[in-house]
Amino acid sequence: MQNIAVRGHGESRKDIWEVSDISRGNFLELLHLRCKDLPWLQSKLQAQLQLHAQWTSPSIQKSGYFGMIMDETSDISRTKEVSLCLRYVINGETKETFVGFFATASTEGEVLYELAKTAINKLDLWLENISAECFDGAANMSGIRKGLATRMKECSPLGIYLHCYGHLLNLALQETMTENETLRNTRGTIQSLYNFLHGSTKCHALFKDIEIHEEDVALTLKYLSTTRWSCRWAAVRAVLEQVPRIMEALVTLSKDRDPKTYSESNSLLH
Repeated sequence: MQNIAVRGHGESRKDIWEVSDISRGNFLELLHLRCKDLPWLQSKLQAQLQLHAQWTSPSIQKSGYFGMIMDETSDISRTKEVSLCLRYVINGETKETFVGFFATASTEGEVLYELAKTAINKLDLWLENISAECFDGAANMSGIRKGLATRMKECSPLGIYLHCYGHLLNLALQETMTENETLRNTRGTIQSLYNFLHGSTKCHALFKDIEIHEEDVALTLKYLSTTRWSCRWAAVRAVLEQVPRIMEALVTLSKDRDPKTYSESNSLLH
């Protein structure tokens, strides 16, 4: 009904919670829709109307505010890297832009705070215009005393910290797979196969040299990270589609004279 326009021809905000014969644009119409199932939203809008602080006017919606997304990891050379992305609205369309990777010797909240300020200032953006900050839930990010979210309040008091939904989903998946015995054991076996067949040059060479008779190209076994997406289809697929090859490697290694190789290969074979 609203087509795609965010703004409307008439934008009376005195009665957002009431039905209007005039198209008020998607933004206000969606607020009206949510007032039906969120009673607190209608009460909030009514109360804020008297204070002239509904935050729904065109000048507010086009004010140049933006959100920042930060995360840290280690690259292949073991260097700590921090990624920075910005989320904003331009011409009615929500955009996310990757700013870059930044090497750092430390991931403490204070260090990340200075890094974020420097990176954003170089883009000629105002720090006080940060309206949202999306990080993970680690202490250096969300700590109430020295975490990055707390330190960002000094330069961007309007910024609201959000625990990354992707990170929360990953935590939920990990918890689910820990509670479910079958899933827990499956993940443990996949990880053990990777550790065993890639843990020594002898095992890896033997596994690699086994011929594949199927049409599929031989897949490299993958590591199951404990801090990132723990249920990766690539890691599961690498085992699922190579069971005969893995079995052949384990049968051969189960005859090895080295006690450790003999024991681990027999255990995995079982």
